[in-house]
Amino acid sequence: RGSPILFPDTDWTMADFRRTAELLTCDFDGDGTLDQFGFWLPRWVYYLPFIWSFGAELTDGALTEWRFTGPAAEAALTFYQDLAVGNRVCPRDDEVPQLFQDVGFLTGKVAMCINGPWFQPLLAEISLADSYFVAPIPIGAGGRATRMTWDGVVMAPNLPPERQALAEQFVRFMLSKAVQDRIAATGKALPALRASLPAFIDPRGNIRRQVFVDALTYSRTQPLLPDFGQVDHAINDHLRNLLTSPDHADASRAIGLRQRAAGFSPRGVQTPESSSDAEESPDVRRVLEELAADPAVLQAFPGQRGNQP
Repeated sequence: RGSPILFPDTDWTMADFRRTAELLTCDFDGDGTLDQFGFWLPRWVYYLPFIWSFGAELTDGALTEWRFTGPAAEAALTFYQDLAVGNRVCPRDDEVPQLFQDVGFLTGKVAMCINGPWFQPLLAEISLADSYFVAPIPIGAGGRATRMTWDGVVMAPNLPPERQALAEQFVRFMLSKAVQDRIAATGKALPALRASLPAFIDPRGNIRRQVFVDALTYSRTQPLLPDFGQVDHAINDHLRNLLTSPDHADASRAIGLRQRAAGFSPRGVQTPESSSDAEESPDVRRVLEELAADPAVLQAFPGQRGNQP
């Protein structure tokens, strides 16, 4: 349907990513309504690889100081805002009612989304099995980073001796190569044992699983933020403010009007004008300051109180 869009190279950049998202944002029938969006704008947890790749940090390594501030953080959030209300390559909530990103991707409403290996077994069973691609996180000013999360077997503290012995036996069983090979072969997760990585790679020569193995070289574990639930809620709330401020709502409407006035080719690809670098928005700095002063962040990182403007 329209001009072909090449799969990205492994060394693609944030500018390449944005351009690809623009090319994949399409009005196929020329009625002035976008039928496909280039990207599903994620919440902060799935956007964390982009934040890191811009060179920004949420906290210090000891998880005692809030560090989400400064030029790198502003650049990361300016890019986030620009995807949604500048270039308009991401759908608004009212354009994808009752959808979440997996359904948006599966139904063709969005062309790209952040996801993990757990999505591939489902894709392998449907019509998209041979028509999707896995790309690494694009390279930013701070290099390239991606988020590693985990599902683990944990042992409760202070168990009676006999129950602790059983729990330890089960943990050893789960970490055995035989079990790790079985987990890896499903394709749903990378194994905990490096020796079981070959079982994860698709024996049919499909290179898409290899992308996740290669990502181990630049992956980082998601920080275990203190008071995670409250801080998570605060971050998402403040990021939402970037997308709903009156100034940018007006800008979004203006862009939409310009696109409709320009017209669309039923077979072509809609490519809104944009620069390779987003202009810094005063909204971004304000949101970062308000986030740092949020009660949830102050409670989780008490040292912030002395650093507030």
